[in-house]
Parts: sequence; structure tokens; C-alpha cells
Amino acid sequence: MANRYDPPSTPLQSAVLAGRTEADAVAEVAARAAQTTITDVPELPPGVLVADVGAGRNLVVRDLEEHLPTPRSKRGLVAVTSPAALVEYVRQHAEEGTSVWSDRDAGRMVAVIDDHIPGGISSAPGWGAHRATLTLRHTPEWTHWLTKDGDLLPQGDFAEWVEAGLPAIVNPPAAGLLEACRTLEIHREVMFSSADRPASGEIRFTYQESDTARAGKSGEVELPDILMLELAPWEGCEPVDLQARLRYRLTQGVLLLGYRLVRPHEVLRLAWDELVTAVGEGTSRFVFAGRPRD
Repeated sequence: MANRYDPPSTPLQSAVLAGRTEADAVAEVAARAAQTTITDVPELPPGVLVADVGAGRNLVVRDLEEHLPTPRSKRGLVAVTSPAALVEYVRQHAEEGTSVWSDRDAGRMVAVIDDHIPGGISSAPGWGAHRATLTLRHTPEWTHWLTKDGDLLPQGDFAEWVEAGLPAIVNPPAAGLLEACRTLEIHREVMFSSADRPASGEIRFTYQESDTARAGKSGEVELPDILMLELAPWEGCEPVDLQARLRYRLTQGVLLLGYRLVRPHEVLRLAWDELVTAVGEGTSRFVFAGRPRD
């Protein structure tokens, strides 16, 4: 049995098979489209065109937004580097549904400019395509003091480390602490014999010179029991107070020194809470704890 043949069903194919040229066929299809009234098409945004190429059966939609003078709506992913920049961006671009989010574990805050508009029955959805993200970065000073937290170092290395972080120390005065650090750096090869705590609240270390030319000579160096630090946890944020307690180990004349920061995670949490409050007040928005929708 011969295979059944179905003739083409489109106007263009039918016209060509009828013996007319392709140009004639195209003209006929265009004429039919021009005489067709398109119904049941919803109101379209600017820049969207609809063409009927099949007597109401085939609608072709084309978005020509790229040819408009401006986009139909704001969108884009913006990265800011300071809390002040995030606040100012929200102030300049905020819409009715703008929301602000904070994720302490990630050190990130996100403003969704075109988020859902709340309001119960009167609420309206938002695209969520226009966002500003602040990824907080720890300051070099904060990173410096956290890096050696809890470590014990040879006294010369400890002195160099404290000296490098000296600008963050607000108590004791820098001059006296710097002198003590220089003493520790110079006397790297001495033998420490004792350590005690005088009434001044400092720790006093006694050492004996081991150099051949100065053998037998002794000396003392005093270090504060507590260092008071003032440093900003993140770039663009206000500084906070942080304590560092001196630690040491004296074994067979060898002195190891270090410090232990007092509850740095708690200090960081309180600083985060203050930052969230400041951003909320600056943007006049409630700051949600968590992450916005994808």
C-alpha cells in the first residue's frame, strides 16, 4: 500500500504548491494577517510587539526593550564595600517593597530593592532582580590581633608582633610598651630566671646576660598584664574595645610570651548588632536576620 500523503496545511506551503511564486505566497499571508483582528491579548508593557502570522492561531511575541530609551524597570546586582554605601544606595533607589537582610555568619547584608510589597490583600509580588550586597571585610588590625590569639612566641618574636599592632593599643601608653618591646628584642639571648607580679599590676621578668662579655649581669623588664585595644572589626565600621591578657611560660631560662583575647566572638556579635541597628535606622527599614529568596 502506498504511503498516505498529507498536503501542507500552512497558507504559504499551499500557495507555493498551487503554482504561484514564493513572493506571491508571502504577500498573500501578509494580507491575511493584516485583515485579522487579534483578540484576548492582555495589556503589554512598552516595547513588546505581537504579530499574528496564522489567522489567530500563531502569535509571535518579540521584546524590543533594548531599543527603548530606558529599561522598563530597574534591575541589576550591585556590590558595595561599606555600610554607609549600602545605606545611601537604599536611600536613592528604595521602592515600596524594598527589604534589607543580614547574615552574620556570612558577614553579608543584602538590600532587595524590588522585593514583594507587603500589605495582606493589597500586597503585590516583586521581581527581586535589583539588589545591593555588602560583604564585610575584616580590617587588617582586627586580623592582626586575631591571628596570634592564644599562641606563645619567643620573647623577641612576641615583641615584634606587639610592636606591629601598637596603633590599636590605647592602654598602657605606647611609649612605655614600646620601650619594653625593644628591651625584649635586644635581649634575645638572655636567660630568664623569674617572673612576679608587683603591686603595679604588671608582670616583671628578671633575666641574666649569657653573652661572654656581659655574663653575670642581670636586668628586668616589665610588661602589662592587660592590653586595651581599640579596633574596627570590619572596613567602614566604628572601632570597638577589646581586651588582651598577657600569657607567658618560663621553662629552664626560656621565656615564651603571648596573649589571650577576652571573648572576641562576643565583642564581634555586639558590634554586628550595632551595625544592623545603624543600617536599619539609616534606611528606615526593618533588617531581617537571614538571607533573601533566590
